[in-house]
Amino acid sequence: MVLSPSSPSIAARIWSASESTWNPHHYEEADRSKTTNDPTILATADRGGELMFAALAPRIGWHASIDENTYSLLLFEPDNPNGSWAACDKESGTDTYQVTQYGERHLWDELSDAYLGWVALGSPHYERFGLTVGPEGTHLWLDHPNGPNWKLPAPSSVLEGH
Repeated sequence: MVLSPSSPSIAARIWSASESTWNPHHYEEADRSKTTNDPTILATADRGGELMFAALAPRIGWHASIDENTYSLLLFEPDNPNGSWAACDKESGTDTYQVTQYGERHLWDELSDAYLGWVALGSPHYERFGLTVGPEGTHLWLDHPNGPNWKLPAPSSVLEGH
């Protein structure tokens, strides 16, 4: 079966996990690094970007924390409250950003790589994506089922609890 996304809710259901919370456990043991990938740009990518994030960086929930001088993109595994987490902090007036991440998965690295993959494809809008569902799994594809495609995680692991 081949589906074209007729609603932005496909990306939202695959990507978001608003009921979950961010838990920065083991903060002292977390890896720290710098990045030039602006967290506000990743957080505001259009629905095409969200679809790519779901395919290339599955099972990552996020929310933004904003105060007067700092924007923080907080990442977590929605199905594992004690799992991996990451934060990317953007301070006013800087063009490098602090990344802190902990766990088996480096969530910021995964999300950042997915974003760069989407940009390398020309930042396609969600209308250019489709889904093929078959015995070999569910695949997200760009422009045509035989075009670039990515296998999605099993729906039960992505949408559990939603």
